[in-house]
Amino acid sequence: MSGAPQIADNESDTPLGEVAIRQNGQEHAVEADAVDGQVYVDLDGEKPVATLPPEFAVEYHDPEDVVADGGVPVSRTEVQMRGFGLEESHAFMALLLSAILFVGAGTLMFGSSGQGAAGLAMAAAGVLSGYVGGASYWSGRSR
Repeated sequence: MSGAPQIADNESDTPLGEVAIRQNGQEHAVEADAVDGQVYVDLDGEKPVATLPPEFAVEYHDPEDVVADGGVPVSRTEVQMRGFGLEESHAFMALLLSAILFVGAGTLMFGSSGQGAAGLAMAAAGVLSGYVGGASYWSGRSR
């Protein structure tokens, strides 16, 4: 389990149970006390890989063969993993901040004040803000 993360309890340093999923270079883990070990799913490779503790039973199913029994549905939580995890409004604000930083950087670098170092620092901050905001804002929009 080379790429799988390890979490430990601060008091006893024994691994806790968890379920972790790696997708698009990001890893999301949920603590699962009922699991003795770690369930790790890596979706970034050419073929998805799941690493399970030895005592796990594995069941395979074809999604077309699933039949509802008419019972009460199991409660389920869905999480969408995209970008840097910024909400859409925060990602938009990061993009807006990036544009303002680029305007300020251009003014400092090429204006009459001659503050080139401060302009370069503002340009670098603008690139970083634009990258984080853009990755969050546009990552889930093509689907």
